[in-house]
Amino acid sequence: MGSPAARIVALAVCAACGGPPPAPPIANGAPGVADTHSDAERLIAAVLQRYLDDPSTMPDHGLLPQAGAVAIAREIRGGGSVTAGAVPAGGRGFAVRGLADLQAQADRRGESVAFIHFTKVEIAADHAVVGVGVDVALPAAAGGVKMCCCRSYSRYLRRGDGWVFGVEEDSICS
Repeated sequence: MGSPAARIVALAVCAACGGPPPAPPIANGAPGVADTHSDAERLIAAVLQRYLDDPSTMPDHGLLPQAGAVAIAREIRGGGSVTAGAVPAGGRGFAVRGLADLQAQADRRGESVAFIHFTKVEIAADHAVVGVGVDVALPAAAGGVKMCCCRSYSRYLRRGDGWVFGVEEDSICS
C-alpha cells in the first residue's frame, strides 16, 4: 500500500465494511546501520581495546614503540587474518601489516621491529580463546637469535554483540 491511490481504495473498503482504517504506513527513514564486523573482528577489537585501556594486559608490551602507531601482524598463526575492521579507533592507532612487510622494515632499518601478533583466535558459541603477545622481526643481516617473546592465552565471553575478557588461562614465553 505504498501509493496514495492504493491507500484511498483501502480506506474506502474498510469504511464500507465498518472496520477501522488501516494503520498509516511507517515513514521511510534511513535504514539502521548494520554491524558488518565479524565475530573474529569484534573479538580482536576487544583484545586491542583492553590493551589500549591497560597496556600491561599485553605480554611484552614494553617491546612496543613508545610513540606512533602500533604494528599488528595481519597473519594469525594457524589461519585467519587481522583486518582493518578489527582495529579500534582512537588511542595511539594501529597499523595492520603483513609479516613479510614487517620483516622488510626490520631489514631496511637494520633494527628489530616489534608488533602485536595474534597466535590463536578460536570462537565457540558463547566463549572464545585468544592467543596474543608481542613479537619482533629481526634484521636478516644481524644473524641474531630471537630470545623473546611471551604470549598469553585468554578466554573471552560473549556479551550481546561483543566480547569481554574472562580469564587468562596460560602464558608462554619462548
